[in-house]
Formats: sequence, C-alpha cells, structure tokens
Amino acid sequence: MRMFAIKGMFITVIASFFLIIMGLLYFMFTLWIVKIGASFILPEMWKSGSIQGSFIVLAAALMSAGSMIASSMQRG
Repeated sequence: MRMFAIKGMFITVIASFFLIIMGLLYFMFTLWIVKIGASFILPEMWKSGSIQGSFIVLAAALMSAGSMIASSMQRG
C-alpha cells in the first residue's frame, strides 16, 4: 500500500511538471501570435514603439486563460 502511494505521488509530480511546461509553451506561442498580429495590424505604432510590451503580455495572458477555461468546461 505504501509503495502504491509513493508511486502515485511520483506520477502526480511528473504530470504536474509536464502540464506546467506545456502551459508555458502555449503562453509563449500565444504571445508570439499577438506580437506578430500587432505588427501587421498596427505597423506605424509598432515601428514607433508606442505599443508597450505589457499590453502584448496582457492580451496573450487573457487569450491563454480564456482558452484554458473554455477547454476545461464540459458539455453535459
């Protein structure tokens, strides 16, 4: 019984690590998409530097959070 609990905890730690890594990769990909989209949609503002990086990060964070919340909801 004790070995089963240790094995289960080890699997949980490994799965949590991979989920955190996948979440970071997804956020970085979303951040890249928002950055490229902003440079295409607003090229003058992008070149002048008036688009701040904090707004790009905020947009990517909202998109990532929204998609994760929507994917966790189950139909039923």
